[in-house]
Amino acid sequence: MKMVLQGLGFGLLMGALMRAPAVTTFLPAYAITVSVMAALWLGPLLAPSNGRGFWGEVSVAGVTFTLIAMTMQIIPDFILLAMGLQIAWSIAHWLYGAGAVVQRWYPPFATGANVGLLVAFIVFWWVL
Repeated sequence: MKMVLQGLGFGLLMGALMRAPAVTTFLPAYAITVSVMAALWLGPLLAPSNGRGFWGEVSVAGVTFTLIAMTMQIIPDFILLAMGLQIAWSIAHWLYGAGAVVQRWYPPFATGANVGLLVAFIVFWWVL
């Protein structure tokens, strides 16, 4: 639970910083951040003997990148689907061991960070 709360705080802080007065490119900043979060799951696949979950990791990252591209070109709200996919994938890693083998602390932290980023995005995009 500690890692989830730390991740949540990290995600909220990142989201708040992206909405700072000096940041004029709010949506692209979020889009890049979600893309980087998806790409982070690909890193463990580069480790020797860690081919487990290759297609799952690549597929989820590919769909996330596609949703981000659609966010930037068509409908900004597609970013919510990308964030939701990243939350679901983090939970699948955490609870079911899906995908590549990662450090035990990372999936709960990533879940919290993704949720925090989503909450910050919703607050800053629709509420404020």
